[in-house]
Amino acid sequence: MRLLTMLLCCATLAAAPTPADEQKTVRALQSSVQAFYDWYAPRANHAGEGRPSDAVLTGKRFTLGSRLAAALKEDSAAQDQASEIVGLDFDPFLNTQEPCERYVVGGVHKVGSAYLVDVHGVCGKERSKKPDVVVEAKRDGSRWIFVNFRYPPDDDLLSILGLLKRDRKSGR
Repeated sequence: MRLLTMLLCCATLAAAPTPADEQKTVRALQSSVQAFYDWYAPRANHAGEGRPSDAVLTGKRFTLGSRLAAALKEDSAAQDQASEIVGLDFDPFLNTQEPCERYVVGGVHKVGSAYLVDVHGVCGKERSKKPDVVVEAKRDGSRWIFVNFRYPPDDDLLSILGLLKRDRKSGR
């Protein structure tokens, strides 16, 4: 019995991620989030007609979690049918109505099975001191899924979309 316990203990330790594995995971996530903002920020700055956020829904390059994608599609469709604002009135991926020229990734924090990635706007030469938005991401096989976007200090995209949906249903 003692030998079996020792073998199980060793197997568990061998399967645990090492600090090097965690660093590699964090670097890959930072790279994915930065690639998203390098692709998205120019679209937000040169939007013209339509919502830049809709490009994320139709593109295959970056993946949103199914719950988030469905809520964004519903909000966009509701706004398309309305003559006044009934949905998001700001950019959900930048947390602003007036985007900076570019956005840069900051710190990464693990919370449960998710990772939170700080994103700072860079307007002119000035990088925001606090994150403008925090990307909540989870690993899905070899790719990262963006499951929510948090707005410091205590708001997030999924909650806002839920409130807007409730308001539309109640006729507010």
